[in-house]
Amino acid sequence: MDCPSLLMWPSATQTRLLLTHGPEEKLRAVLPPLTHLRHGRTVTTLLEGLALWMDCPVRVVLCANATAVSYWLGLTDARGVGMRGLFYDVQLVAPRDKRMAGEVHGLGDFEDMHALRQAQSAGGLP
Repeated sequence: MDCPSLLMWPSATQTRLLLTHGPEEKLRAVLPPLTHLRHGRTVTTLLEGLALWMDCPVRVVLCANATAVSYWLGLTDARGVGMRGLFYDVQLVAPRDKRMAGEVHGLGDFEDMHALRQAQSAGGLP
């Protein structure tokens, strides 16, 4: 079964999301940074909602250099290993390319996230 993939790229100023299903882009969003969240289940509830909407578990690729925030959000365990569950499967990826890790303001064209998605499907991610 081909399930959707969600690339989540948090930064100090925003959190960008790109949901794809096969070759199709389903959702593109720019949300406030994760540090602005007041409730610990905000992100997991969003992922569960997307999985229910798509009627399939979501494969989440979290682009982050630190595991502290992702652990607090319930996306990884204390060692930085992505959580697996009924609704989503999280893979933590640290961006290696400084251009890809740079800030992008506004909605933008999401080219860096599409490049990461291509690297992921080609097996180029750790």
